[in-house]
Amino acid sequence: MNMQKPSGATPFPSQAATDHEARLSDPARLSALDATGIMDSTPEEGFTRVARLATAFLGVPVGLASFVDADRQYFKAQ
Repeated sequence: MNMQKPSGATPFPSQAATDHEARLSDPARLSALDATGIMDSTPEEGFTRVARLATAFLGVPVGLASFVDADRQYFKAQ
């Protein structure tokens, strides 16, 4: 599998966005997340596969799929 990084890729930000608290507490985002029922759900191969592919693509030792609600972060896949 040829997994080359895109040449115009934006670098990962070194700091959190200044409005990150507003984004995390956005009622529409929290409502949409709640509607999925994903928090505390059982592992799913699709999420595990995406985390594995991202890890291989980026050449990093750990890949995670996580979701953040108003109170905590849930790791769906690793």
